[in-house]
Amino acid sequence: MDLIYLIIGMALVTYLPRVLPLVLFKNLSLAPYLKVFMRLVPYAALGALIIPGPFNTVSSQMFPTFIGFLAAIALAYYEYNLILIVAGSIFSSLVANLILT
Repeated sequence: MDLIYLIIGMALVTYLPRVLPLVLFKNLSLAPYLKVFMRLVPYAALGALIIPGPFNTVSSQMFPTFIGFLAAIALAYYEYNLILIVAGSIFSSLVANLILT
C-alpha cells in the first residue's frame, strides 16, 4: 500500500508543475516581443542539443555526423516542425553512413 501512495505522490509532483501554468495563465496575453521570443525557444533548445554532437564524435563517424548537423541547420532555417528537423537529421546521417560503408 505504501508503494501506491509513493506512486501517486510522484505523479502529483510531476504533473502539477506542468499543468498549473497552463491553468493559471491560459487567459494571459503576452507582448508581441515575448511571443516571438517564446516561438524561438524550441529552436534554441534544439541547437543546444545538436551543436555539441558533431564536435564530440569519433573520427570515423565525422562525415555522417556533419551531414546530419547540416541537415538539421537547413531544416531549422526553413522553420520546419522540430520532429521533422530531428527525423531529417537522423535520416540524412543514416544515408551518409550507408554510403560510406
